[in-house]
Order: sequence, then C-alpha cells, then structure tokens
Amino acid sequence: MEIIGKFLEVDRSYLYSNSSEKNRDNTHVWCAEGIELQMKDLKEFLFERFSREMEKLKRFEVIHVPRVDDLPVCAKAEKELQELQAVQSFIIVPMIYGGSLVGFWGFDSVRTEKTWIEQDITMLRIISEIFVNALEHRRKAEMLQKAYDKLEVRVLERTVELLKTNELLKGEIAGHKRAKEELKKYEIVISQMTDLLYICDSKGNVVFVNHMFEKLTGHQPEEFLGKSFALLFDKENLKKATDAYTRTMEGESPQYELYFRNTNILCEHKSLPLRDENGNTIGVIGIARDVTERRRMEDILRKTNQTLRALISASPVAIIVLDSYGHIKMWNLSAEAMFGWTEKELMNHPLPVMLKGK
Repeated sequence: MEIIGKFLEVDRSYLYSNSSEKNRDNTHVWCAEGIELQMKDLKEFLFERFSREMEKLKRFEVIHVPRVDDLPVCAKAEKELQELQAVQSFIIVPMIYGGSLVGFWGFDSVRTEKTWIEQDITMLRIISEIFVNALEHRRKAEMLQKAYDKLEVRVLERTVELLKTNELLKGEIAGHKRAKEELKKYEIVISQMTDLLYICDSKGNVVFVNHMFEKLTGHQPEEFLGKSFALLFDKENLKKATDAYTRTMEGESPQYELYFRNTNILCEHKSLPLRDENGNTIGVIGIARDVTERRRMEDILRKTNQTLRALISASPVAIIVLDSYGHIKMWNLSAEAMFGWTEKELMNHPLPVMLKGK
C-alpha cells in the first residue's frame, strides 16, 4: 500500500476486503508522513464515508472525485465526512474476484487537489486484480492448511488408538467381532488418506507405512518394512531426517521438510513420539504430505509481486520513490529518460541532487 500510495503521489490509501466466511473481513490503511486518520472503527468509517458510492462499486465502476468541493448538494453528509479528513480529491477502485465485489481500494489526496488520468485508472484496475488474486490464493491456502492440521491431529490420535487396539487383539480370542469391525473402519480411514502415514521403531526401522509410500518414495512397502529409513534419503536430507528422529525420540514433535531420494518429491513431515502404556517412548509415528504444488503456488505469488514491480518499472510516467529520509530508492526508466541520470548514479542520494558533470 505504501509503494502504490507513493507512486500515485497521494497522502492516504486504504483497503477493505471481505470474505464469504462469516464475520471475516480485513481493513488496512496507510498515511503519508504528517497525515492522520481520526476515527474509532475503520470499517464503519469507510462504509459511512462512501455510502453513496457503494452501488457504483457493486457495478464494478471506479469512483473518481477530483474535487470534493464540487460534490452535489445531495451528497452533503458524505462531503462533510470527506472534509473532516481534509480530503480534497479521492479515487476508489473496486476489488473483483469471481465476478463479485470482494472489497475496494481507495486513495486520498489531502494536501492538493488531484485528477487521475485514464492511464492511472487502468493501471490501478490491473494492480487491484493482481492484489485480490494474491489475497484469494493466500486465503484459500490458509483454509486448506487449517483443514489439514485438524485432520492430522484426528488421524494421529485415531492411529495411536488403532495400534493399541491391534496389540490387544493379538492376545485375545479371534471371536471379538465388534473389535474387528472397529479395526476395519480405522484401516479404511488409513487407506483413504492422501498423506503418507509411517511408524518407525526405537532403532529407526520402518514397521508400518500406508499405501502412499510407493507414490511418494517410488518403493514398494515390502522393500522397507524392517529396514532403516536412512535408505530413503540422500546425504543432505538424511541429516535432517536423523536429527528430527532423535528429537522425536526425546519427546519433541518437530515439523520439517525433506526430499525423497528417488522421486525428488518435497514433503512436509510431522512426527510424534509413540509411547507404550507406561508412557515410555517406543518409536516414532508421523505423517508426510506432498507440498510440491503448494511451493509452486508460493512461487507464483512471488512472481506476481515481481510483475507489480515490473509494471512500475515499465510505466511511461517518470516514477521516483524516496525513503523517509528523502533518499532515492527507485528511479524507473522513464525518469532516466526525462532527467538523464541512471538509477545507479542516483541510488541513495538525496533530492535535489546535482552530480558532477551533469
């Protein structure tokens, strides 16, 4: 918000985004140095301030008011709220996702009156689209992670129960039909998991894996039952795996990421100490989840941020960004063409600046 605010040479920017989830919304504001926003509740203030404009935003229209003094008489209340914040000009851009209005992005000019040209408005629409897509990707990733975390806890708890039940069944009469039926239910749950469930004994030997073992490691389960997990990893990842195994046997519950040797699939691991009825640690039980796609999505978000910077760099308008001390931090190609100095020459110099030979 600060970068865009400085780029547009405004004094204040604010963002409101909502979600289909009950009671979830986000409101953010940035003010230039020396500019304040006096209100108790930002969400309530924004909706009161822009009550007339909400219908236009719902039609995906940009609200552009170059001069607050020119607002009509019917907008007296809104005009007074704008003047309360000393706003002379403002523009509001709708945030659209999936054909619906999910929020808006506003910019105020307090010190001077300002008119945004069509090129600025088009760029703001593009930036708004990039920003809202990034927000939605992050929101969905967070929702998915929460769902997975809850499932993991439930699965681990049920798995421990299954192991204890299975040990009891070995020493009892084969006629306990009900117990067998319950055991079958747990086996079905494990067979439907999309994560790898594994158990290692106190010596680091694999004693149980579910059907995902072959998909993630490239090996048949029979090849590793009773063998050390060390054969699954290269030197670098084995060091991490061994450290995590040791910590788990000492009572910790670490979370870490490892690549399997044959498939080069990146997995997120969570492990817990496996204890007997006396509380003694007898092994390690864990879950490994393929996060290769998640990391790819995170890379897409990083590239989206790079696209935003590229838009600023390629703008035909000369753009200069200064830090709080007045030192140059960005000087795009249009600024170089207009003033004749390269970004390398001016970086970290204060304005105004006169370099030798210029």
